[in-house]
Amino acid sequence: MAEGFADPAVVGGRLGTDWWVDPEPGRLMTIPLTGTAPGPLPVGHRQRTWSAGGVARTMIVAPDGSLAARGQIAPTGATAVVDLVETAPAHRRRGFGTLVLHTLPHTAHAQGAHTAILNATPEGRALYASLGRRAQAPETSARFTAAAR
Repeated sequence: MAEGFADPAVVGGRLGTDWWVDPEPGRLMTIPLTGTAPGPLPVGHRQRTWSAGGVARTMIVAPDGSLAARGQIAPTGATAVVDLVETAPAHRRRGFGTLVLHTLPHTAHAQGAHTAILNATPEGRALYASLGRRAQAPETSARFTAAAR
């Protein structure tokens, strides 16, 4: 999988027919980080946040033990990269994505990062924008589809 900071039509025009180009680009988004702590969890839910190999991860578990939401962030000095943010379908529209997206930046800020970046999928863009993330550039994904020669 390759990614580029250009519109799908531009990326597709530069690649050959052996490539599939996602017609709906994501967006590279940024936000300044602050030390604001995340809010409380809903009653009965548990959250675990830990670091391994320089990557901080957080996971929210529902009372029945199912995954509600998760995500990770990798501070790289003054910048931190947010990745793999996911809210399980049964738990969407209940604030779990927001909680994850407040926990991760708080953790990275405590490690010295000042700005977070992430690739927002079309599905996640509205949530990220509502939390103050600013779109900086389109991000188009492409996948090489030809059989090995």
